[in-house]
Amino acid sequence: MLQAMKIKVSELSSQVKRGKRGKILNQFKNDKIDILVATDALARGIDIGKIDFVISYDCPKFVKTYIHRVGRTARAGQSGRAVTLIENNQLKAFKMMLKQVGKNHQLEEEQIQVTENDVVNYENALEQAKELT
Repeated sequence: MLQAMKIKVSELSSQVKRGKRGKILNQFKNDKIDILVATDALARGIDIGKIDFVISYDCPKFVKTYIHRVGRTARAGQSGRAVTLIENNQLKAFKMMLKQVGKNHQLEEEQIQVTENDVVNYENALEQAKELT
């Protein structure tokens, strides 16, 4: 879908062969890719340098997992932001997880209202994305 929106994007997951993963990481480090969509394969042991945002589209079950995910940004004294998209039924567990590590005071909630127009735009982008594959 991001490609359909003309964004320079690539994927990094265990499904991508090891040699190709290295090429993708180099492209991202050298600003040839704007957005890197990654699984938790990127959460540990890889230092990319400056990353402004980490966006998680699911709520991790364990605080260690969350720390490793969001730890891709704000490294070595740099600033950064972590955005975690969660559903209302996950909010209580997410807050408890942040409280365990003393970070619940840094939580900013943003309620998003999905309109019919949003759904139409999403469905159109999804159809365009299907055509790209």
